[in-house]
This record gives sequence, C-alpha cells and structure tokens, in this order.
Amino acid sequence: MSGVLKNLVLEANAFVKMIRFMSEFANFTTIPQPNWVEAMGIMFCKETAEGYIIVDAEGLTSGTTIAVETSPQHIAQIVASEERRQAKDKRVFMGGWFHSHPGLGIFYSGTDINNQSYWQQNNPNGVGMVFDLTKLSPNFLGIRFFRLDSANSSNYFEVDYLLKDFTEDTLIDAFSPIGIDAKTIHQLALFLNIEAKEGVVEFDKIKIPETDDPHGLGKKYIEVAESLLKEGDTNKCLEKYRISTSLLEKTDAIDLYADAALRLAELCVYNEYFGTAQQLIEKLSITPHLKDKSYVLGKGEILLGYIADFEKKTGEAQEHYEKARKYFELSKFYEGCYLASDLSAGAFWKLSEWDNSIEYFKKAREYADRAEKSDHPKNTKKMWNVIKKGLDQKIKSAEGEPFPSGVEKIA
Repeated sequence: MSGVLKNLVLEANAFVKMIRFMSEFANFTTIPQPNWVEAMGIMFCKETAEGYIIVDAEGLTSGTTIAVETSPQHIAQIVASEERRQAKDKRVFMGGWFHSHPGLGIFYSGTDINNQSYWQQNNPNGVGMVFDLTKLSPNFLGIRFFRLDSANSSNYFEVDYLLKDFTEDTLIDAFSPIGIDAKTIHQLALFLNIEAKEGVVEFDKIKIPETDDPHGLGKKYIEVAESLLKEGDTNKCLEKYRISTSLLEKTDAIDLYADAALRLAELCVYNEYFGTAQQLIEKLSITPHLKDKSYVLGKGEILLGYIADFEKKTGEAQEHYEKARKYFELSKFYEGCYLASDLSAGAFWKLSEWDNSIEYFKKAREYADRAEKSDHPKNTKKMWNVIKKGLDQKIKSAEGEPFPSGVEKIA
C-alpha cells in the first residue's frame, strides 16, 4: 500500500450496513434526540484497478452523546473480523472506520483524530467516515470521508468518493429505519443520478397543458382524477388533480377551484405530501370571493391538524382543530364542528389534559345532535346513533366511569 489513496469507492452493501448499525443508536422514529449516542464500526476494503473499494462493514460499538473511542478490546474484535473475511477472500483487509455524529455536525473531534491516527499508522491509506442523520437532505447523503495529512498529524481533510451499485432501493434500505420519508429519499436518488423508482409525485415538474377553456378542461381533469383514484392509481390521480387546480385557479370558477384544491390537499395529507398540502391550504386562505370561506378554512385547519398530529406536535394539532371548529360554527356546518371537537378532545387526551378532553368530547356530542337534525346530514340516523354512543363511551372513559361493552350492529 503506497499511502497515496486511489479513487475511493463506496459499495451499496457496505453503506447499508453502516447506516443501519448507526441507526440503532440514533433515529427519528424510536429514540428521543436527548438519548442519541455515537456509534462506530469497521470498513473492509479491497484495492483494485478500479480504486480503493469499501466492500463491507461491521458495527462495533456505541459511545456517549459526544464521543466514541477505539479500545484494545475493539482492536481484538477488528482483527478477528478481518481474519473471518480473509478466510473467504484474501484480498479483503481492514480499510478504515466509520462513526456517527448524531446532531453534532460532520467533522473530526480530537478523539476522532486519535482514532484516525491508529488507522493510518496500520494502513497508510486508512480512511474514516462520519455520518450525521440531521444533515441528510434531498441533495446530501449525510456522510463525509476524512484522512489526516499523515499518521501523526492533527490536520485532516475531506476525501472525495464514488458510489457503486447504488439505487433508490439502497437508500430506502439504509434510511427507512432512521425515519427519513420516501419523498426525501426519492429526491436524493435523483440528485445522486442513481437508478430511481417510479411512483413519487414531483408536483413542481408536472406540465400544465395550454388551453382556451381552462374551466372545462379543469373539470375534465377532476373527473379523470376521481376515476383513477377508484382504480387505485393514486399517483396519477394526484397529478391530474394538480393540473385541474392549476387550470381552475386562472378562472372565475373560484368555488370549483376551492373544492378541487381541498380534495387535492386531503389526498396529499393522506399520502404524506405535506408541503404541497400546506401550500394549497395557504393559497385558499387568501383566495377572494369564495362562497363559503369559513367552511373552506375549517377544512384546511383540519388537514393542518392531521399533519401536526402525524409529526407528533399534539399541542399544535389541537390548536388547528379548535380553529376549524370556530370556522365551521360560522358556516353552521355542525358535522365539521363535531369532527373538530372530537379531534380536539383526543389531542387533549394525549396531552393528559383530562378536563379539557371531557369538555370537548361533550361539545362533540352536542354538535352530533345538531348535525343529525340539520337539513342535509351526512350520515344516516342509525350511524349518528352509533357515533353518539361512541362519544358517550369516550366521555365516561375520560371521567373514569365504566361503560358497558358491546358491538353496535349497523343495519
């Protein structure tokens, strides 16, 4: 080994193993950020005409929230791991190390420099990788490779690298346990120019057809979108709805535009296109001349509450649900008032605010009565009876009283 590092190549298999190991100690799904700790492992490499290739990896240990260090016991594990691999392929050797900096940034600390010095003393081409899950984005993989100027130097520099056998599925395998959403992964795959999956809707790239009749064409796209949804083609449905809203927004058919935009926002929320949903709702909030703006704003607040709930921002969700209730009151849409109150009560329950929870379950019960007696109730009388019995049970549960069990048959 000359000490002059050739092209550094990262194979997909090694990358997935490294990220998955580090995700066991820091992720967005199961570990609160104050409990995140660093994790460390070994990279196994080969040197070929293609370059210095990272072909495999193995997790080794975890450390504290700010440091992870190589010990004599770890070195023994490293040697044993190398011997196992060399029994299968003599070209494989310990080529470097990887570790995480969860929420700390991507750099080398003093401890990291000491660790890197060990690797370069034993292998002049030894290289290190740092990963920070909070830096991952649609245009950054979240990793950097570093080396020291020499084995005894305290100065380090970044090493460029190439990806081998990476596809969007590679990123999904690696990042799903961390809690990275599918859209970010898809955008990252496109940015890295690797094989990307079909199926993620890129709203900003949808082409809007030119027409002399945007109203008529917009209505047709709504019909097509609903037909596609019934057929189970959600992505095409979203695309057609996006086209319809873009066309109708330019017409005097403001209420039809609002209906289509609310429908699209609702589908976006259910399919986790939160950014697009929020943009649509924001546009509706400043759209003039709506026939029943309070109803539209109420529906928008419900959807914003769903997004906040999904993101585990329970207090924020409750505020959106309460705004929705007030808007629905203005439009005398009591079914909406019932739903918003029921959702608010559930949010208060999650927040352990029992008195508020009881109050809002009771409000939901009152609104259900009013909705049932309205001119155009959405549900049948029997369904409203089931809804009201369910609310009665929630009230009694919140008050700490027993409620008889049983299943309500809906005829």
